[in-house]
Amino acid sequence: MALADLWSYIKGYVIIRVRGRSLERFVNTVVARGVDLFGIIRVDDRSLVARAYLRDLPSLGRILKETDCRGRIEEKVGVPFIARRLARRRGLVAGAILFSVALYVLSSFVWFVEVRGVERTTPEAVLGLAAKHGVRPGVLRRSIEPGEVARLIMAEIPDLAWAAVHIRGTMVNIEVVEKTLPEMVAGIVDVVAAEDALVTNMIVLSGEPVVSEGETVTKGQVLVAGIILRPEGGDEKPPEFVNARGIVLGRVWRAHSETLKLVREIVTETSKVARVRRVELGGLKFTLGPKTAPFADYEEEQRSYTLCPGRGKEALLGIDVTTYREVVRRTEVLDREDVLAEARARARSALTARLPQGARVLDEREDVRYSQGGALTYTMTIETSEDIARERREKQGIERTGR
Repeated sequence: MALADLWSYIKGYVIIRVRGRSLERFVNTVVARGVDLFGIIRVDDRSLVARAYLRDLPSLGRILKETDCRGRIEEKVGVPFIARRLARRRGLVAGAILFSVALYVLSSFVWFVEVRGVERTTPEAVLGLAAKHGVRPGVLRRSIEPGEVARLIMAEIPDLAWAAVHIRGTMVNIEVVEKTLPEMVAGIVDVVAAEDALVTNMIVLSGEPVVSEGETVTKGQVLVAGIILRPEGGDEKPPEFVNARGIVLGRVWRAHSETLKLVREIVTETSKVARVRRVELGGLKFTLGPKTAPFADYEEEQRSYTLCPGRGKEALLGIDVTTYREVVRRTEVLDREDVLAEARARARSALTARLPQGARVLDEREDVRYSQGGALTYTMTIETSEDIARERREKQGIERTGR
């Protein structure tokens, strides 16, 4: 609604229909006397529809008499007319006002409290704590501090990892996330090598080291044991079981190798094609077409069709079609540097994909070996420094090797 239309609606106006033979005289007189007549629509030669404000109705009545025209109010629009209708229904207005006030007051209170996300913790426990800190049906919404209530609930329920309180209308939603407890499996946790490597540095956080810096280890070998044997004099104390933890840096070598051809054969088909059809009808066999390929160099394609299968293994009507396509073969010598560049890019991409997060590349070496037949073998080897320690749980104890 435009601003002018809104102002007209507030002031109030009527839609009138004017009939007569002198409509032009009526409109000219209205304009001459400064009466605000707007939204004029000519219906036909003797009628029009227009809009006029309430204050101008007496003036319009006099002009209608002077111009020998007749007018009729079609519709009353605006706030003044609504106010008059409501004034005749005071009880309805008072009821609407009371209902609005009651609705506003009731919406200022909390009437429902809901808990989501609980599994091990009971919803009643969360609701009890929420009520203790002022979140319960019947309290004012503005008296609730969501952040403080969520913090107090987490402080009193240790199993919760996260909690939040949301006020949505007259409902309070308490969302919680419980802590995920790791599944405890009986056994000893050792630190083992993730790759074949040369150990360069060890930081043992718990457990007993089994290898030393400078030793070469293989994948899966125990680096830090989760069982600690403590000899004292000639006797040994009972072994102590711990979850072995540590950081073991090692030098790891990874290689990628592939064999490439420097000579490529290019096969080009000519337009010459020959087909041989071998037909089997019942027990008879005969050939249509040349008995051998009519080309010195060709490629062969065979297809078989069974048109009328018989009851046994043999077909009543079977056709074998052999197609010979003449080809011309030529060899192309590839650029050695281009082949090596492509092989280098593929090897680097493959090796990078195998590197664990945090690995640092120390060295990169290439090895190119040529063989007979126009082929070469390309090998890329990268040396990295990385943490090779991985935890492994053993259900039984390990046999410790002496150093």
